[in-house]
Amino acid sequence: ASSVVPAFCKRGDLIVCDEAANFSLQTGMQLSRADVIYYRHNDLAHLEAILRDVLHKQNARRGAGIFRGWLAQNTSSNSSSIHVPRTVTQRRFIVAEAINPLYGTVCDVRKLVELKHKYKFRLLLDESYSVGVLGATGRGATEAFDTERSEIDIT
Repeated sequence: ASSVVPAFCKRGDLIVCDEAANFSLQTGMQLSRADVIYYRHNDLAHLEAILRDVLHKQNARRGAGIFRGWLAQNTSSNSSSIHVPRTVTQRRFIVAEAINPLYGTVCDVRKLVELKHKYKFRLLLDESYSVGVLGATGRGATEAFDTERSEIDIT
């Protein structure tokens, strides 16, 4: 996990992570230099509140008139074409562990996938401790919660 997170996340990205994440995930987040927000351990209502707040703040920034101000400064009455600057998008990730090694708790993968789709985040699920333990055939939390592996962006 300490090499997977910085391979996908970079400076300027946003990671929303469980506060009880293991040391290797925390190290990976530090190495990625992404902005990190922690939600209370296995509290998916708190996670949803954070995701909603992030989305609200990003939408408010977009509609703040920054582009309109740029447009007024960079257009003249005799110019026929307007060059619109490419918007910089921030990649957003939810990082969670299927089984937390510190507490032994299992996260609700179905709810994480639902939140991922609702708020348009990518989901990184660490299944290091769940493979071989959860599910009818030991395929991890995705099998235990009857979720398609394709619903998880990074495992």
